[in-house]
Amino acid sequence: DPVKTVALAAGGLGSLASKIMDYEFDVFITGEVKYNIAVELYDNGYFIMEAGHYETEKLFISDVSGLLRNRFKDIEVTEYYEEIISE
Repeated sequence: DPVKTVALAAGGLGSLASKIMDYEFDVFITGEVKYNIAVELYDNGYFIMEAGHYETEKLFISDVSGLLRNRFKDIEVTEYYEEIISE
């Protein structure tokens, strides 16, 4: 199936791990994710890209989401930041 939605999370997944599956997405790009969380996401049909904690801080997320939106006009890109999700 083609990718329609992409979720991005800066740095380490941290406290987002317990909440991330509340959101619908096809691909999840993050800095790092614990093995058991990656397995759970995979078992629930999600594709995970682990791009490195340092390399995916907040500026990276903004840049990558802009690139994805410009290149792939028909996908929805959502930026997840821990302070927004943990409200």
